[in-house]
Amino acid sequence: MNFKEFLNEDSKDGEHHKELSEGKFLEIFRTKCKNSHAVAKFTPFFRQDKGPDLQLVTPEYKEERSAFWIDKLIKEIPGWSKMPSRSRFIKAYTDYERTFGGDDVYLLLPLDGTRIGVSPTGSFYRSFEDFKKSLGIEKVDNQNFEKWLSVIQNGFAQLCDAKIKPHEPKTFAQFKKALKQIDDVLAEYRNVIIKNLNLGESVSPEDAKIIKDLLARHVSTTERYLGEKLDPEGNGFHSVRIESFSRAPGDHEVWIDRPALLIKRTKYIELHKRGEL
Repeated sequence: MNFKEFLNEDSKDGEHHKELSEGKFLEIFRTKCKNSHAVAKFTPFFRQDKGPDLQLVTPEYKEERSAFWIDKLIKEIPGWSKMPSRSRFIKAYTDYERTFGGDDVYLLLPLDGTRIGVSPTGSFYRSFEDFKKSLGIEKVDNQNFEKWLSVIQNGFAQLCDAKIKPHEPKTFAQFKKALKQIDDVLAEYRNVIIKNLNLGESVSPEDAKIIKDLLARHVSTTERYLGEKLDPEGNGFHSVRIESFSRAPGDHEVWIDRPALLIKRTKYIELHKRGEL
């Protein structure tokens, strides 16, 4: 039986987490994780999870149901297509302190040849430096997108005569509709907004900075403007094969979209003491 057949054995749709016997785990470990384990000895990947001690996890069998709009936006950004998927993936951290400790901390061992997505910080959503510098947004989540949208809408209402419909989006579709309204207003009132903004009228310096950033970089659509600010390379994200992974200073969130082994940290220590690993 080859490895692909094993992945689908006894499973109609495929199992996201598949319990392994110790013998099967060690077989896969020794034949498919040699290079990965060499990296793990210096830079282990820690993950809080649940289930049996030894598992095979296959991200492609389960789509992450993220409520964050950013995860839907990046699906349409060309640069993110070169990175491991953020729809079907499993994440971990290079710093043990990112877990809560206890008996449900696992070591994630990607199969040899797997590409690793690497965040420049310990949190994917706090790693977008362009948002921090230009908009003062530390975490790119729905709440901060709503705050940003409110600044734009209120600012436009004060800087031009357009009829601005306030949006308080609760879904991604509603958020995209609000972005379309920004495009429509700029198509008709851009010059008026720029003129009144330069006169220093109506809006605070903090809000003016946010609006000016949009005006300076809005070329076609507001969605594309956000896409440029979310560009992975421009924000310090990168992807390498596990064999080439080397830990940069600090804590990093990492993720993969290919099969991997999960082993409880306590079980790893046990097997290591027995000389199995």
